[in-house]
Amino acid sequence: MCRIVKVAGLLLALTLIASGLLLTACGGGGSKIAFTSTRNSVSAIYVMNEDGSSQTRLTSGGTRNYYPSWSPDHKKIAYSSGAVGRSEIYVMNADGSNQVRLTDNTWDDQHPSWSPDGKQIVFQSDRNAGRWQLYIMNADGSSETRLTDSVANDEHPDWSPDGKSIVFAANNPPYTDNDYNIYVIDTGGKKRTRLTDNSATDWYPAWSPDGKHIAYITNLDNSWQVYVMDASGEVRTRLADSTDGGTAWSPDGKRIAYEYKAEIYVMNADGSEQTRLTDSTGENMYPAW
Repeated sequence: MCRIVKVAGLLLALTLIASGLLLTACGGGGSKIAFTSTRNSVSAIYVMNEDGSSQTRLTSGGTRNYYPSWSPDHKKIAYSSGAVGRSEIYVMNADGSNQVRLTDNTWDDQHPSWSPDGKQIVFQSDRNAGRWQLYIMNADGSSETRLTDSVANDEHPDWSPDGKSIVFAANNPPYTDNDYNIYVIDTGGKKRTRLTDNSATDWYPAWSPDGKHIAYITNLDNSWQVYVMDASGEVRTRLADSTDGGTAWSPDGKRIAYEYKAEIYVMNADGSEQTRLTDSTGENMYPAW
């Protein structure tokens, strides 16, 4: 009997371990939302459970920390930090430990996004005479390569789930804040395709996990809204009121996190069941799931 119980227990343990590994590999089960908050009078990176519980600060000090981005395995977070007086890209463990600087130049580097295999990071930099362009580097900060070379400001990159392209927002001369549109470019930088075309501001695009849709923020209706369009830019659907603070899909693609009136909310991918997660002083923004 003892041996049977031990064998059964061992099988159960192996099953649970296998299930846990599967959930981790798929990005599911117990996934956390990272975000930026100014609740302590300085922007810092926080994480919380997907129901808003256990909000925990990861970065400390009086520097600006923002734009968190989860690695595909959810073990690391890339982010922008002003720790050295200008914005640089850093990476840290999911618990905030081992904070390592990846970029080092005299201009600003911001808004990192991981490749789906976790080997590279795309980010925006204004090292090109103050104009934002997209760059790609290895996950350890080596081999920086310029991706875009345009007259526009290219910002807010997000790597596609299939690894073949990057969606981003861009504005063309005369560089007004009310003239951003969504573009997509292949990772070789050869084919640049415009997805939205209007006189409004469309930015902070985010791929759905299956690569079929893109969520983004727009003021097309004279107020900030969350929209979703298909990957070709053809079909666009208005989902919810928002504030200018980014969007993020849940790993299973069923929900979207976004900012509204300085707080983080989540909703179903069709815009239903809008639920507030944060409730604090300061602004909560730039969710990453």
